[in-house]
Amino acid sequence: MAAGQFTACILLLVVSVKGFVVDEAMTTPKGFVVDEVMTTPKVNCVNTDNCDFLNVTYHICNDVQLAKEHCKLFCRLCDAVDGHWSDWGQWSGCDVSCGKGTRSRVRSCDNPVPTHGGDDCAGSKDEHDVCVLESCPDGWDNWSAWSSCTVTCGQGLKNRHRACNATMGTMLGGGCIGNDQEQIACNMTSCDVVVLFYARSPTDRSISSNEKIMYVTVTTNKGGGYNSSNGVFSAPHNGLYLFTSHTCVYGSNYAYTGIVKEGTVLQQSASRSINYEECNSIQAAVELGVGERVWVQGTSTSTLYEDSFLICSFSGMLIN
Repeated sequence: MAAGQFTACILLLVVSVKGFVVDEAMTTPKGFVVDEVMTTPKVNCVNTDNCDFLNVTYHICNDVQLAKEHCKLFCRLCDAVDGHWSDWGQWSGCDVSCGKGTRSRVRSCDNPVPTHGGDDCAGSKDEHDVCVLESCPDGWDNWSAWSSCTVTCGQGLKNRHRACNATMGTMLGGGCIGNDQEQIACNMTSCDVVVLFYARSPTDRSISSNEKIMYVTVTTNKGGGYNSSNGVFSAPHNGLYLFTSHTCVYGSNYAYTGIVKEGTVLQQSASRSINYEECNSIQAAVELGVGERVWVQGTSTSTLYEDSFLICSFSGMLIN
């Protein structure tokens, strides 16, 4: 392996495709923005990463949450206002005239209303509680507790039931009046799966054939798929992933890297420069089961000299 140094950074980006696109042209000075009449600077609205590259390559501004974390200024989200709940309303009356029932109350996401790309309020807009009235004389036993929601995400149903006391019903001259089962809607968390990873800064500035590249600066790791101690991404969910490797070198140097799944090279690139910057990008789409691994490694011995590296990244996106 030729002596040299190599600097790199990985971006593993696994997200669901959604959101909106903003104008990529930026005319506002970086580091702060001003209001519409250009008089009052707004501090704490900055970019934490290379947002030009992230938006051109991955359309980071399409994902409002991710854009707010890394490119708030670039994606023009400095005026974003997250929603907050108003106070709970009054409890409703009990939904039964005797025995054990349920009461409810609601609240609104309007304190303030989310605007300019701000987050919706977290949690449920309604709340239920048990209410107990005087014992009923018409033959029904008390209602059972509500069952668990029928789904683990999205909207489902809860059920409860009660039994008719036949002896008491007979004494009163007939059976029980009413239903022996009830259902109410239940809203669970969103079913969208979000796996997001972004890392950079390799531990070793040289690279040889079959050597894993480890990136230790991790800024985002939603889903916990990336391990900075060994440079390996392990899929936390089944699905189709799209991975991209981007490498730039300069100054009469060569860099050979590849995207690898469990030891099999999916795609590889050769970056060569002669006194000027040279950049290459490769992509690989692959189905991964839970626990299957993907990483970046050298595919051949590279010739890299001091200060030869410009930028290198590795990203991933959960497509389906």
